[in-house]
Amino acid sequence: MIWLIGTLSLLDLFIYIKFNIFVQMNNNNRIRAELIKMIMIHNTMFAINSVGGYERFKRIMNITSPTDFLNLFLDIPYETRGGVISCNDLFFKYNNSSIKMIFSQTNNHLIVNNCDFPMSELFSLPLRDLETIIKDWFFKTYCMPTNIVWFSKI
Repeated sequence: MIWLIGTLSLLDLFIYIKFNIFVQMNNNNRIRAELIKMIMIHNTMFAINSVGGYERFKRIMNITSPTDFLNLFLDIPYETRGGVISCNDLFFKYNNSSIKMIFSQTNNHLIVNNCDFPMSELFSLPLRDLETIIKDWFFKTYCMPTNIVWFSKI
């Protein structure tokens, strides 16, 4: 690269740098899309481990706050069926994937899958703060009030 700089005009150098930035941004978008697919098919911990840890995952996905992380799950479809808590639980999951969240309409309890919401590891926040953040996000996103948030392996 050093020998190349001496032979390039300033305009050529600018174009070279701009092109490399474009390629890097395009690759990051491609990586983000692949990580989202991993989350949909497997779980978040699978995606985090595939890129080498929490900090790299946050950097690649541009996650700076717990809300940024939760917004990865904005488009989860859900279905009503009997089951874990009551006879009309909402199961949040992508097609052919593990269950991400279960919401009981009877008592407004939300169970989130530990493998999909490793928020205490990502943000080093106390559990009470994380529960409050998830309750607020869930209400804003799905217009459903939540009394209790449980973290569990579903």
